[in-house]
Amino acid sequence: MSKRTRYVLAGVGHRGLSFFAEPLRKDFYEYGELIGLFDISPARMEGVNRMWGTNLPAYTDFQAMLRELNPNVVMIATNDASHADYVVQTLEAGKRAICEKPLIVTAGQARRVLETAGLTADRRPVASIVTHNMRYEPAIRQLKEMIGSGTIGKVLHITYHENLDRHHGADYFRRWHRFKANSGGLLVQKGSHHFDVLNWLAGSRPRRVVARGGLHVYGKCGPFRGVRCTGCSFALQCKYFADLKTWAGKGAELQLYAAAEGESDYFRDGCVFDERIDIEDHMDVLYDYENGIEITYSLTAFASIESWRVEVEGTGGRLVFEQIYPTDWPPGNYIVPGLEAFESRRLTLYSFSEDVQEIPTDHWQGDWQTERVTMLPELFARPLDAPLTECQATLEDGVWAVLVGIAANQSIDNNSHPVDVRSLLEEK
Repeated sequence: MSKRTRYVLAGVGHRGLSFFAEPLRKDFYEYGELIGLFDISPARMEGVNRMWGTNLPAYTDFQAMLRELNPNVVMIATNDASHADYVVQTLEAGKRAICEKPLIVTAGQARRVLETAGLTADRRPVASIVTHNMRYEPAIRQLKEMIGSGTIGKVLHITYHENLDRHHGADYFRRWHRFKANSGGLLVQKGSHHFDVLNWLAGSRPRRVVARGGLHVYGKCGPFRGVRCTGCSFALQCKYFADLKTWAGKGAELQLYAAAEGESDYFRDGCVFDERIDIEDHMDVLYDYENGIEITYSLTAFASIESWRVEVEGTGGRLVFEQIYPTDWPPGNYIVPGLEAFESRRLTLYSFSEDVQEIPTDHWQGDWQTERVTMLPELFARPLDAPLTECQATLEDGVWAVLVGIAANQSIDNNSHPVDVRSLLEEK
């Protein structure tokens, strides 16, 4: 394609700006141009234009933006619960949607997106994408390749454990994520990362889900509470205290949020012990795939250390990947002394036919740099009519990544009763 692709950004929060807009403007400007902004907050969009020294058209009316700017692609990074609605409107306008995960947060949204994506040929937009960036993690790509090549024979079982420490994990309980109406809970918001990868590695669709979970540290479990950290009388006692004034200095996006507080009741430093919090902070999920592969999954949001571990068991051996690392970008005072010395990253092959091997794997570079050199070129530097790559997740992939979490939430709500995943697409 000779002409530069025309993009608009829907949602000018941290992810939309740092992952989509800024790389497009700085690194991929020869392929595409950012022609406008959409957000529910005029103040945030005004702040973006001021920060960049630009005068991009700013809209609070999505249909007016589509009609007047006529973009080729809409990059969607709004509140999770609104993703599906903006994707549907984008598809109906015949445009490509590039949507941040999770694509949906309810089964009803899943049905609506799939129905809209099946538009008749004369109205079908170019193939749309859900940015499941974890597919680009070097170790995950290696696992995918080694499974595909038969390194451990037929896959029988996969175990996935994710631990968010009390810096990273607590941050989900300060923001809009802490209410299921906004995010679907961590099994949807965070879990869709993991379930997409598991779907991809298994090469199948999830079948039946059983889950349990609860709130053990945050929300009503807290020893004291306020409305937000700013102005809180417990600031000196609380290890989760977030000094927004100091923290905002670390990123212009946080300053944009602070500037827009007067337009809504949303703030970035909500109390992690708010009694209204209705998402779980620990979850266990068991499920299977249509091809027979079984999954054991857990997610903890109050762990002492930040880590994740994947174990793939096959008829011919086992592949294990584990990473342990500290996080310090979110605020808080929970620290495990000496953890830095135990930071590690290891991929190991245990085989019945050869000696145990540690497989070299590239590091996931900080500040999402791995995405910038692998995922973003596929998003921005390829023609719109080029076939999607193996790592690019379709809208259907995005739906199935979330359906596991939705089914798990239903199981938790019903005393761990099993839920048939495909039935979620059949409900009316």
